[in-house]
Amino acid sequence: MDVTRAPVPVRFDLRYLESSATDLIQQEGFDALVPDVDDLSEEDLRGRPRLRLMVALALASHSPHDPRVDRLARMSWRSVQRARDSEGISFAAFVQGRIAECRGDFELASHWFARSRQASGGSAPLSGSGLVEVGIKAWERSDLPAARRLGEEGVRVSRSRDNPDGVLRGKMLLAMLAIHEGNFARAEKVIGESLADLSGTEARTGLLHCVLGIIAAKRGHAGSAADAFEHAIQIAERSGDDVTLGVALAKRAELVEGRPADQRLREAWAASARLAGASPWWSRMATRVVAVTAAEAGDSETALAAVNSLLDDDVDGMERGRALLVKASIVETFGGGDAAPLYEMAHALLVDARAPYWAAVAAMALAQLPGQDPQAWRDRAIALSNGDEAFTRLIETGHQLRLDAAGTGQVLMDGETVQFLTHHAEMAIYMLALAGDEGMTPTDLAMRLWPEAPEGRHRPRLRTCLWQIRRALGDEHWRLRRDAERVYFHVADTELDRVGIEDLVASYRSDGAKR
Repeated sequence: MDVTRAPVPVRFDLRYLESSATDLIQQEGFDALVPDVDDLSEEDLRGRPRLRLMVALALASHSPHDPRVDRLARMSWRSVQRARDSEGISFAAFVQGRIAECRGDFELASHWFARSRQASGGSAPLSGSGLVEVGIKAWERSDLPAARRLGEEGVRVSRSRDNPDGVLRGKMLLAMLAIHEGNFARAEKVIGESLADLSGTEARTGLLHCVLGIIAAKRGHAGSAADAFEHAIQIAERSGDDVTLGVALAKRAELVEGRPADQRLREAWAASARLAGASPWWSRMATRVVAVTAAEAGDSETALAAVNSLLDDDVDGMERGRALLVKASIVETFGGGDAAPLYEMAHALLVDARAPYWAAVAAMALAQLPGQDPQAWRDRAIALSNGDEAFTRLIETGHQLRLDAAGTGQVLMDGETVQFLTHHAEMAIYMLALAGDEGMTPTDLAMRLWPEAPEGRHRPRLRTCLWQIRRALGDEHWRLRRDAERVYFHVADTELDRVGIEDLVASYRSDGAKR
């Protein structure tokens, strides 16, 4: 029998259904079995634990709290455990997870799915939503590669089974992972793809607009952030989605300034009440927002109580690091202790959790504290930057930079000429400035700077050249960035005589070997 087709009535072949239960419950339309299994007797199910589990899940898909569901699942669980059947244990745990999923208890579902994967050595056939829930657990443990793999697999499985909710949950996980890693551009791309996928199904898009609001706020686009959160709120109110409404209210209260602080605190409390029964991730986020907005409203007692409740919870990694960031800020503002050790602990946790944006926030806070080494902490923040506008807002100094083509060219900082040790260093800035956001490969940059030099000399020369640039720019050295593949120079807020600089670079290319 081809199990990809609709299953035959169960009374035709109970033995076959027992042996094929794992395949059958993966089919879309599995709940169509309910009319056939609803009146099965205990005699029909005796000695068939997988069939008993399949019946439990079929019933749960229509009536999640039917008392027969738990009774059948418990009996099957005991049966496979007594038999020490690892495959059966994996399947039983998987079904328990699916039942919890039907009931909306994704925390319990994640627990069972993890047990299923453990018992099967990682090969359990999880649903798309189940894979995403396990991915969220991996994220909370700071296992980002596993979280991304599970999120991508969850999207793939959900698409194959025409499950748009599973696709949405997976895309949300992938977008939030990208934000966690400070890769706001990737998060924006994932959300754009998701909105295109969900075109015509607005009710599912509220959380996606919340993520766009977060990105806009971190980049300093307050108007776009406010619009995104307002859009999410309207969608949630129309669809009756309390979780999305709570998330949108919380993030608006935290990230959109310009309204009275006490109003933002009231909104944070309202969001916290709505998210009290949601997943721990969202409810803890709302508590953190209460702490932030209470501090801004001058209510230090409420702020400390809220953040301490988070730190008393059994959280680690990024969540503890972000809670410590909030507590350090409260202590710095209101006194009552030394903020530096709290910021240092937050920085260490966030670096270990591979959350570079928030680690950079901690480093920049330490750079502002008396008794610290501001340049060392600032350099740590700069080293964490990937060049996104959100990072730039953290580390920029406010100096005015101008690239002028007068004479042989000059770089001006606050009107004063920057002195470079070599002409190559200055010329490298011009070349990188013209390259813009795309940057240049180290090889291409070196070949343009030293066109007649042997290739083997390019790497050490370029390394020295980049050091000379950083030395000359001082506080503005954050503008120069190098990753594994390219070199960049931040010019978004720089006055640039583009036409004149293009002529300088063209002239250098023609006679650079002689200069």
